[in-house]
Amino acid sequence: MSWDKLRASVRVTISCVILLLISPTAIYASSTDSAPVWALKPPGDNVSSYYGVGSGRNKSQAQQAALADIASRWGVTISTDEVSEYELSGGQTREAYVATIKAQVRNTDFSQFNVVKAEQVKGWIWVLVEVDRSKMINDLRSKMDRAKKELERDFVELAKASDLEQAKSVMELQPKLVKMRTMVSTLSAVDSGFDAAPAFDDISNKMANLKQVGSQIEVRIENDDDSKVFARDLARKLNAQNIKIVKGSSKGNTVISIASDVEYHELMEVYYAKMSVDIQARDGTGKVLATNIHQVTGASPTSDQAALQQANEKLTTKLEEEGLLESIGL
Repeated sequence: MSWDKLRASVRVTISCVILLLISPTAIYASSTDSAPVWALKPPGDNVSSYYGVGSGRNKSQAQQAALADIASRWGVTISTDEVSEYELSGGQTREAYVATIKAQVRNTDFSQFNVVKAEQVKGWIWVLVEVDRSKMINDLRSKMDRAKKELERDFVELAKASDLEQAKSVMELQPKLVKMRTMVSTLSAVDSGFDAAPAFDDISNKMANLKQVGSQIEVRIENDDDSKVFARDLARKLNAQNIKIVKGSSKGNTVISIASDVEYHELMEVYYAKMSVDIQARDGTGKVLATNIHQVTGASPTSDQAALQQANEKLTTKLEEEGLLESIGL
């Protein structure tokens, strides 16, 4: 290939890349260009209704897009503190948190809506949806009342719970409070007569209460030599969930005891470590709260110790998948 032809080829390639970078929605142009006339000029929101337009490969996708179109005009904000609280309570990522909020907006807040128009054009379904403002406000208020009563019951039970039960409750209640805050934000955006300040204050107080409860829990981990890798990972995971790990035989108001039994064997130049782990949770008085037994097998082409390490790591993964606190008996 000549130099001129090579330069021309490079220019074409670069131009294509730039086009994709500056126009990421170009692949959807065909569906937008074929939108019905009514979809390009939908009715405006008024005192009684909200309107949204959306498209999709099926009616359900189109409806969700139309409802998201309405929600985008509410200006419901998601604060950094909310994200941090959610990440702390469940180890979720920022993206997962935002996806959860969007799902709540689409699926929970819009429990009642009407499809005013629907039309199929070149394989795409277009819909115009209408949401009755008064029905949506009443629906939101009803859901908030139920959620508030549930939270009040939860916090009464929290005060009666043991240290370990409180640790579990903290992680369950934080996402509930975040969801409640989202409902309050949504209602304040659509109902000018709603005073959100008392609800926000109540949520903030409850969040502070949870943080105080979490800071009072101290866990001591006791383990044998074969389970030290798992014990180290467990301590790190509990720390990430705002549970303080302490060392020393007289410290901690909660004890997690880990006892393991390992069987080694070699087959076809592969080393195996079959590990049976007994995990016991005790409160500060020594009372056994729960006992759980887990079995995992590690394998390695190099050594018994490498196989044991893999078994420890597999145990950590197994417990995370099953629910960390539940798996250790909490």
